[in-house]
Amino acid sequence: MKSLNNHRNNSFPTEESFESAINDYIEYHELNNTIMTMNGLAYHLGISLQTLKNFPKGEYKKYIEYAITRIAIQAEERAIKSSMKAMDWLERAQPEVWEKVEKLEVSGDNSPRFEIINRLYSPNEDDSE
Repeated sequence: MKSLNNHRNNSFPTEESFESAINDYIEYHELNNTIMTMNGLAYHLGISLQTLKNFPKGEYKKYIEYAITRIAIQAEERAIKSSMKAMDWLERAQPEVWEKVEKLEVSGDNSPRFEIINRLYSPNEDDSE
């Protein structure tokens, strides 16, 4: 298993060394199927989260933006997978909910299923049929 080479207390004399540190962080988490975080990236780079968020414009900025985008993509993908697992469970555990969902979808409502489920469980909705 590849270990995460911590770059704390290192300066980055070149853009290549900074890019390499960011790529090490991303590759480690992708290979180990673990979650990347902004705090983790900041720690790995040896800077504070605030410094990472307020990184100055100019050199190295494009690498920070790249890493932040990769972290956001991973977070979105995990959220979608989690929602899909929850909907799968509901479909098996509460088939009566899905009967109502099908009726809503057939009636022309093109909302994603999770939005429909939220409406079904909303206390403000009238559930009388």
